[in-house]
Amino acid sequence: MKLNEWQLLGLVVGAFAAVIVVDVFLQYQSNADFRAAFPKLPTAGFAKSRANEMIHQEMATPSVPTFADEERPSEEG
Repeated sequence: MKLNEWQLLGLVVGAFAAVIVVDVFLQYQSNADFRAAFPKLPTAGFAKSRANEMIHQEMATPSVPTFADEERPSEEG
């Protein structure tokens, strides 16, 4: 299987991000003070304040199907 340049770059960036996420998770997993303070971060407050508005916006506009069902031949016999 041959990888394109953008696929290889995606794998490298994804692996780097995964290592960072695992590191942060392991570092702060047992830190109760950090877990208690996390919801008080400015970004968490912004997300909570906009949650209802974002849900309303998503539900107000019907989404376009991302794929069309193909006509399948019926197996009658």
